[in-house]
Amino acid sequence: MGRTPGGRFVVTGMVRMRGKPHEVEELLVRTANNDGFGVEQDIPQDPGQAGKHQVQYFVSKLAGARVSASPESGDKVTRAEPFASQVNVGNVDFVRGTWNDAALKELEGFPNETHDDIVDAMGRAFRHLLEPQEMQMMRVMGL
Repeated sequence: MGRTPGGRFVVTGMVRMRGKPHEVEELLVRTANNDGFGVEQDIPQDPGQAGKHQVQYFVSKLAGARVSASPESGDKVTRAEPFASQVNVGNVDFVRGTWNDAALKELEGFPNETHDDIVDAMGRAFRHLLEPQEMQMMRVMGL
């Protein structure tokens, strides 16, 4: 996700799958490598010690990439609302791709769709995009 000089938001791509833990890990690493070092990877951290360990593990697997992680706060609907507001006023563009149908179906059906992973990811990316640079750097450094 990015932002144009004119202030519009652009969802440039999406990779998703449901699979076994090692398949998810392989896709995460492959996607980060395909994104290149200029694209920051932002990972949600599950609460508790297991979540901290998982983030440390993923960051080590993504050596060479900029990676930030933080716990989610608030309920899913509240987290999705800022991005949904921009979508609803037509301020978000989607680059054409094979992922468009699944993304739009889930966005349109939220919160009543069976799955909400796409909504979670786009809401998180949107919040991260608007986060001040200083806060992003503190998160990358683990402060």
